[in-house]
Amino acid sequence: MNQNFIAVYSLYKNIKAVVLGVLYFCIPFWLRYKLR
Repeated sequence: MNQNFIAVYSLYKNIKAVVLGVLYFCIPFWLRYKLR
């Protein structure tokens, strides 16, 4: 594994964590809005 691959992989993991956090935060509000 070269250093570039490790950097890209850690960046991808960070982005995936942020996206999952945003989804878990937004889905309850979206469901409440849709089921109202």
